[in-house]
Amino acid sequence: MHDGPSHPDRSSNPGGPVHKANSPAEGVAGEHAPDVSVDECADAHTELLRRMVENLSSGAVFVEGDQLYMNAVAEEITGYRSDELATMDEWFCVLFGNRHETIRNQYESHRQRGFDTRFAAVIERKDGQERRIEFTGSRWNSHEIWFLHDETELAQTARALRESELRLQAIVDTAVEGIITVDQSGIVISFNRAAAHIFGYTPDQVLGQNISMLMPPPYRHEYSNSVKQYLRTGQSKGIGDGMEVIAQRKDGTTFPIELAISEIDHLQIFVGFLRDISERKEAEAHLMQAQRLSAIGTLAAGLGHDMNNILLPVRARLDLIDHAGLPDAVQEHFVEIRKSVKYLQNLADGLHLLVMDSGDSGVFDESTSLNDWWEQVHSLLGRALPKRVRFTASIPTDLPKVRVAPHQLTQAVLNMLVNSGKAVAPDDGRVELWASVDENNQHVCLGVTDNGIGMTDEVRHRAIEPFFTTQSRGIGTGLGLSLVHRVVQAAGGKIEIKSEVGQGTTIILRFPIAKQQTRNEPSQSTGNPPLAVISVQDRRLGSIVENLLSIAGFDAEYAAESAGAEAIDHAALWIIDAKDQDPDRVRQRLAQGCTVIVLGTLPTAWGELDVHVIENPNDFVKLRSAIEQVANEVSP
Repeated sequence: MHDGPSHPDRSSNPGGPVHKANSPAEGVAGEHAPDVSVDECADAHTELLRRMVENLSSGAVFVEGDQLYMNAVAEEITGYRSDELATMDEWFCVLFGNRHETIRNQYESHRQRGFDTRFAAVIERKDGQERRIEFTGSRWNSHEIWFLHDETELAQTARALRESELRLQAIVDTAVEGIITVDQSGIVISFNRAAAHIFGYTPDQVLGQNISMLMPPPYRHEYSNSVKQYLRTGQSKGIGDGMEVIAQRKDGTTFPIELAISEIDHLQIFVGFLRDISERKEAEAHLMQAQRLSAIGTLAAGLGHDMNNILLPVRARLDLIDHAGLPDAVQEHFVEIRKSVKYLQNLADGLHLLVMDSGDSGVFDESTSLNDWWEQVHSLLGRALPKRVRFTASIPTDLPKVRVAPHQLTQAVLNMLVNSGKAVAPDDGRVELWASVDENNQHVCLGVTDNGIGMTDEVRHRAIEPFFTTQSRGIGTGLGLSLVHRVVQAAGGKIEIKSEVGQGTTIILRFPIAKQQTRNEPSQSTGNPPLAVISVQDRRLGSIVENLLSIAGFDAEYAAESAGAEAIDHAALWIIDAKDQDPDRVRQRLAQGCTVIVLGTLPTAWGELDVHVIENPNDFVKLRSAIEQVANEVSP
């Protein structure tokens, strides 16, 4: 193996100087330093250069005369060992092939110009690969050192780096989160597409600008202080942590974002990942509002239930006292007591209708008399408006029933009245509730008209959208007219909104007219007192019904169906809970001439039955009236 340039044996050179050994005295005294020949100095210099070349981290070739030596990096670049390319002829012929003369001429030209120059050429490695190499030459006395830089590898590295950058940019641009990078001064370096969509700026409008342009004034100062503190101490609130802050769009509107900021490898470049959380915050506000409304509903339901528990026996006893006869001296007081109890009962009924689930499937099966319904709920709904707003209601007594459940009607009208109360002036507001039959006698129109601020066309067209509201977030849920629309639509009706800015608003609900049930002729009983059997689960209600039946002239008996089957078979009147009876048993008794009163809503599965239905058994006026009517029908 060739270990480097060879040198003649200079120890026998006759032309060299003759050295005398120092005498002991001279060595001790140190008066004369040992002599070193010029050739020995040259050899030492050559060896120094060679070792330097060996330890270089870049490719290098050491040239002395026609001999050369490659370091390990140069061997890796060319694929040859140093002893395989020991001479310049071998170097040019092997590496450059048929181009060796051209390359050698180029090399000689650079040598004649004094070196410290560079040129590039393509070599053929031992494995057959071609590499473009940049050669940089320097002269050290009579020696040459050529540095080799693999431009092919550099180009591949640059290309790989560029491809990596493009892939990274593609990932950043397709990310759903906004990604923004800034330097230590807050100048924006990158701004991805999601960030552009969130803020409304194009990247060109933001790049090179300070990040503060994306923040409302209170937050600009906080961000600047956070960065300064982080650069000074390495710690700061907001750097390295997630947080919720307020950002500012191009149009000046502010909105909440979730932001996480990190530093890139201590380069004092910061990257922020952000997400627009406006919809989430809005949903949270709606949820809180719904929870508040649910709590109010629970309270109202409990209050209505407790009021009914108290009013139920009070009204029953008042009915009994009234039928027993009163002296004229106390009759006036009795009438006033009845009015007060009726007012409280209306409030309790209104609360009951208000808190029932608006999504009940019974909307398709129930019908409501608007006049009777208003009698129940006017005390409650009338209080939904501010005190100084003038409220009038015009509900004719001869309107046909409409195909909607009473509790859903209550909730729909309450929302309409609340909206009108907010739209009118507090001192000169007027709100009217009215009803009429349409021109085709197919629908009953129930409307609310106010003299409020009115709606723009845009608001009018969006008024029934879920969560749409013109009020501040947290004050209104945006669910009012959406709920109204859902109730009307489920009933097979339509909603119509008429409004002009400054001229007030009219909202009309068109409900289909309910089909009327037909009844057979009532059966006749014998001359004896008719037997009435009560089969209801609520014993308190059963006791009151028993008293009313006794007053009406019936022989009343309280019996469950299983225990009182014989009594039921002989009854002229059977009062039952709809949900607890077998419809086939009811049909059997009807066929035998028994009159049946059903307390509660008649199940749709029963079909058409010739029964008397009292949908609200707590309404003692209707309950007493129905019992008196049946008493007249079954009397001999």
